[in-house]
Amino acid sequence: MLREILSVARADFKERSRTVKWLVVPVVLAYFAKLVTVDMSLVIAEEYTGVPTAGWYGAMLSVMGTFVILIFGFVIVGGSLARDKKTNVDQLIATSQLSNISYLGGKTISNFLLLASITITLAILTGVTFLIQGTGKIDVWALFSPFLLGTLPTMALVAAVVVFFESNRFLQKTTGNILYMFVAIWFIYASSATEGFIDVAAINIFRDSMGQAIAAQYPSFDGNNVGFLYTNSAEYLNPFQWSGVNWTMRDLLSRIPILGVSAVFFGLSYLSFNRFDSTDRWSIPPLKLPMIRSSSSKDSESDLQAGTQIEPNSTDTEIESLSPVTQSGIKFHRVLLSEFRLMIRGQPWWWYLACVLAFVGSLIPSTNALRSVVIPLALLLPLSLWSELGTRNKKYQTEELVFATSGPNILLAASYVAAVLVGFILTAPAGFRFVFMGAFSALFGWAVGLLFLPAAALASGVWSGQSRLFEISYLLAWYFGPMNDVLPLDYIGASNETVTSGITLLYLVLTIIALTATVYGRRMDTRSG
Repeated sequence: MLREILSVARADFKERSRTVKWLVVPVVLAYFAKLVTVDMSLVIAEEYTGVPTAGWYGAMLSVMGTFVILIFGFVIVGGSLARDKKTNVDQLIATSQLSNISYLGGKTISNFLLLASITITLAILTGVTFLIQGTGKIDVWALFSPFLLGTLPTMALVAAVVVFFESNRFLQKTTGNILYMFVAIWFIYASSATEGFIDVAAINIFRDSMGQAIAAQYPSFDGNNVGFLYTNSAEYLNPFQWSGVNWTMRDLLSRIPILGVSAVFFGLSYLSFNRFDSTDRWSIPPLKLPMIRSSSSKDSESDLQAGTQIEPNSTDTEIESLSPVTQSGIKFHRVLLSEFRLMIRGQPWWWYLACVLAFVGSLIPSTNALRSVVIPLALLLPLSLWSELGTRNKKYQTEELVFATSGPNILLAASYVAAVLVGFILTAPAGFRFVFMGAFSALFGWAVGLLFLPAAALASGVWSGQSRLFEISYLLAWYFGPMNDVLPLDYIGASNETVTSGITLLYLVLTIIALTATVYGRRMDTRSG
């Protein structure tokens, strides 16, 4: 069994690590390392910051890196089981002697290896950043132990959770992505706030060690309220010397529960995996209705029973009677209508009910409530619709058929306009109220948000080929932006400060960039196809 698990893990890792996506990872991580170490300063207890030693760099980047990979690692390594199904490998697996444990275990190990490679890359970049910006001698253990003991156990948890979500048919689509994002944020808050059962980034270990170092160097520090935050200016902060964590047996044992939870999720994935069998889903049995036959069919049947020979040319419709082929081209309004109908149909009944409630809720008179609550909540409803933009043709393997009968740019334009119309219809009363009340800043933010979100979804879908990237990014921006007043993520202009500071205008520029990238990406797809 172990040999089978390792064989699956090796094949899956080699296949996924050779994709173009992994060439972008070092560039993103390099920028992340610069952002955390150079452009911002970590503040401890609201007035202290560490001297940039090797231990300080290792702990700071491992904690932030763990949080980021915890959220976006689901996007990076997800889709392995879906890819096997798309490439028809699932049929070979379902009929082979490969056990479920071997298959799922190999996928879990492959996910962990991919996440571990990201962790190792981040650790190496941290070392390079320390050599350029840090002070003091390089302490290899203090620099890399936070990644080894703090980040890697959490990567095992993410690897197991991804396999569980992909093996459970109820969690494979947008519902699972939403649930994962909120669970990940809850884990981050729980780890940062209290010494709970699971500390996903070993943040409590670092916090206690740093608190002791601050108390030893600043006797006025009472050891309470050792919180973390980031700032762009470190001039008013008191520096303290911290050489890293002296890992004790207690610290090591505190990392074991993460591995235990990982094993639990792997067990749940084994129980929920149906080996790509779609016949176990409950459905209404078909009704056996009597066949209704027309008089012509009865006459034909009687002629056959009588032995009458039917000539091949005695058909009701002759070739000469077919309508001639027209060269009038593609009518955009028909394509737009088709895209709009394709986008909104097939949704569960509660989705349509929620859309009606969102439309009615947009009628409330309070401008502040519309901007900060109603519109952000209403624009969550098209999440599953927008996330399929740019991925639908790949998902259903219709690129050759669609692109051969119509221009890809026309389809992109129709898809984009249809997506904007969905958001507009949901929140149209709010937009009209902004006009009547003269709230032009709110109107501008609302309009830019309607234009930006579908553009970002299209660009994400065309370049990544999956819907999960947009869903996770959108949920993250929604939670921290309009709902928690983080201005750089306020894509809808929920506050006046977002509009007056130029952030909303920046989102309009990003909309143009996203649409340009979408057209370029689609052109590359058509040429490579």
